[in-house]
Amino acid sequence: MKWICIAVGVLVGLPLAFIVMMYAASELGGEVAVLHRTSADGSVDRVRVWIVEDGATAWVEHGMPDAPWIVRLPRDSTVTLERNGTPLLYRASADLESHARYHALRRQRYGFASQLVDWLGGDADTCQGTPVRLEPHTP
Repeated sequence: MKWICIAVGVLVGLPLAFIVMMYAASELGGEVAVLHRTSADGSVDRVRVWIVEDGATAWVEHGMPDAPWIVRLPRDSTVTLERNGTPLLYRASADLESHARYHALRRQRYGFASQLVDWLGGDADTCQGTPVRLEPHTP
């Protein structure tokens, strides 16, 4: 009976530890912005993301290339990103060519938290996420 309790503890504890570590790295590793994604039905989803910058250009990575919100970007490129509680408008575009650049900037900005996410969820070489380039929106 003792071994069954240990086995159940390990089977429950390991996934729980994984979830706690990913959450802690993601939320406590640095600035977390809130991306407002418009759904096909017009509703808005709010997704917490890491943001990296190089000059006036910023990138977030969220979703696969065929994610509905990314597919709609050529037709409707304006997105809202909350930074420190302030909503800012950006012109967004999928930028698959900047995948390595995004991950390098992420490692530079978020340090150990980024490394931990890579260890737990897969590094830049196995990542299939889509970098989304953000340029300040000028009306």
